[in-house]
Amino acid sequence: MLTTLLAQFGISTAAALGAAWTAVRFFGASWVEHRFKQQLEELKFRHDQQITSLKLDLDILRNRVSKLHDQEFIVLPEIWSKMSAALSRITAASDPHRAYPSTIGMNEGELNEYLETAPLLVWEKGAIRNFAADRQQERDTSLRNMLDWAGYRQARQLAEDFRAFLQSRRIFMSEDLTRQLDRCNETLDAAVSEFRHFLEARQANRSFDLVICPRLKEESAKMADAVRVEIQKKLIPERAN
Repeated sequence: MLTTLLAQFGISTAAALGAAWTAVRFFGASWVEHRFKQQLEELKFRHDQQITSLKLDLDILRNRVSKLHDQEFIVLPEIWSKMSAALSRITAASDPHRAYPSTIGMNEGELNEYLETAPLLVWEKGAIRNFAADRQQERDTSLRNMLDWAGYRQARQLAEDFRAFLQSRRIFMSEDLTRQLDRCNETLDAAVSEFRHFLEARQANRSFDLVICPRLKEESAKMADAVRVEIQKKLIPERAN
């Protein structure tokens, strides 16, 4: 028993026999057995502590990974929604064939009812109401311009919401996905800025051709599809292809 215990501490068989015999002679076999038992129990206790600590570290790591994965299921659908809304608004607002409502033929009650839900500023609604009845065509022209500015404001706000969310949540996204989203964000910002310049030039009776906005409209489906694939790789890998 003693020689076996000593050997477990890295002592050779011969040395173990000598040490065991010396210990027995001076201290007695029972005392030596007791001492070795104590040391083994201490070693086992320290070993168990290390195992417990490693298990705790592993549990903490697993918990963090689980929380990160849970965040992906929250963040990725939201970033998709914000990106889609921003793309849709700027492409619709800058569409040269966009449709406008007409106030021609509306009586005062009908006009007020329309203006209640129109996306115009308070002063713009007041200006539309103040047009004389014999200036309905001019009123429609002014309304269309105001609606274009409303479309710009909405597109700018949606693009800002998308950009802010992307910046604050990019830690939960892969490098490939953030690269795709950054590209989309840059193009969105450029399109919104270009549309503002277009509206300003039109009000000043200057010529200004839209370039980025039409290109964004053509590429938006391709851009959205690339982002969709990256998101599905994370959320539903079996549908990524």
